[in-house]
Amino acid sequence: MSSISGLRQPSPTGAYSLHCLSAASKPLSIIDFSKAYKFIALKWSLDRKGSPPSNKGKAHGGSDRSPKDVMTTADDCSVYSRPAGYERKSMAADSPKRPTTPTASPTSVCCRPMSLRATSIVYSQTAAKKTPQPIEKKLECTLEELLHGCVKKVVVVRDVLSEAGTIREEEEELKINVEPGWRQGTRIMFEGKGDERPGYLPANIVFVVEEKPHPLFKRRGRDDLEIVAEVPLVRALTGCTLQVPLLCGETMALSIEEIIRPGSEKGIRGLGMPSAKDPAARGELRIAFSIGFPQGLSEERRVELVSILSGCDYA
Repeated sequence: MSSISGLRQPSPTGAYSLHCLSAASKPLSIIDFSKAYKFIALKWSLDRKGSPPSNKGKAHGGSDRSPKDVMTTADDCSVYSRPAGYERKSMAADSPKRPTTPTASPTSVCCRPMSLRATSIVYSQTAAKKTPQPIEKKLECTLEELLHGCVKKVVVVRDVLSEAGTIREEEEELKINVEPGWRQGTRIMFEGKGDERPGYLPANIVFVVEEKPHPLFKRRGRDDLEIVAEVPLVRALTGCTLQVPLLCGETMALSIEEIIRPGSEKGIRGLGMPSAKDPAARGELRIAFSIGFPQGLSEERRVELVSILSGCDYA
C-alpha cells in the first residue's frame, strides 16, 4: 500500500490543502488522481461562486499553484503514483523528504480545511405574515349615554388558530369606555381581537359609534341639541311660558313674551352636548317652535279676528 500526505502547503492566499491521499497497493493512474484532486479542489475552493476551476496546470514543479490547479501531466502525477519512500533525486536534492502518513482505509480520500474566517448566514424559518382588513362593528349608543358617558360590554365571537393548525371559535367580552361628547362615527379599535387565519396576523376589531334615534332630541352639528316645541297660535301671538324637557331628565321653564313666528327658534347655551375635547364645555339647546293653527273657524270668529287684526302693524 502506498500513501502520500502533505501534498501541498497552503498558499499565501489562504487556500485549502490536502490532508492525505490513500490508494491501493498498485500505483494510482493519472486519470484517477486527476479526478480525486479535482473533486477536493472544487469542494474546498475559496471562491465557490466563481467559474469552475481550470484543468490546465501551470508548468510542473511550480510552487505557486493554488488548490484549484489540477495536475494533468505525466511528470506531475508520476511522482505521487510511485511506491512509498521513493523520491526523485532532483526532489531529494532540492527539498527535504516529506514524512508519510498512514491512512485509515486503502480507498479513502480525505481533506481538512485550514483555519479561515467564516461568515454566518441566517435564514428565516417563518415568512412575514400579512395584515388582514379590520372588522367593523356597530356600537349603538343613546344620547343620554353620549351625554354622561358609560361603560358598554360587548361579547364578540371570533375564530382562533390553535397550535395544531385547527380553527376554533372563542367568545370574549370587550369593555368600551364611552366618553362624554362622542359623536356619530367615532371609531374605537381593539388590536388583535378579530379572527385568526393561517399566514395572517390577528385582525383588528373597530367599533363605530352609531347614535340611536331619540323621541324628543336630535343632535345637530357638533355639540348642539335640537328639540321641537309646539305652541298654539294664540300663545304664539300673546306670549306664554313653556316647560321645556332636558336631556338629563329635568325640565326647564321658558318664558316667551315676544310673538313667536313660524320657523323661528331660540338657543340656550350650556344645555347641549359636551365637547369631546373638553367635557366641561357644552353646546346649545336649540328650541324650534312649531305653531299650531286651528282646524277651522266659524263665521262669527272670522269677523272678530278681522276686526282685531286689521289695526295691527306687520313687519
